Amino acid sequence: MAERLEFSVSETERKFARENPWFSFVIETAQGLNGEKYQRRRGSQIIYQEFGEGFKCVECDSDIKGGLVAHKVLGLPFLIGNEKEYYIGIMPYCPECEDEPDFYGSSIQFH
Repeated sequence: MAERLEFSVSETERKFARENPWFSFVIETAQGLNGEKYQRRRGSQIIYQEFGEGFKCVECDSDIKGGLVAHKVLGLPFLIGNEKEYYIGIMPYCPECEDEPDFYGSSIQFH
């Protein structure tokens, strides 16, 4: 990939990140000169290119996978005793260039 891509965060992603600072990642997007669509996790140098209904790693051409990440929800009034609620998210990653995401994400604290 010789062209320089300009990544940005959509307003929807920016709003979600502001309202949910505990979330594991924010997606940045870019578009190539010929209309190709690219994504990466904010702060990462690993770039995923859209192919059909999925993505491939630009570096190694591997199919991008999704790892489950569970965020424990704390401090909600409807939780009784030791009950726990979880928010489950799917974090994209390249199985060759990145580590599989840790299933245990950060806790979400409500006051």
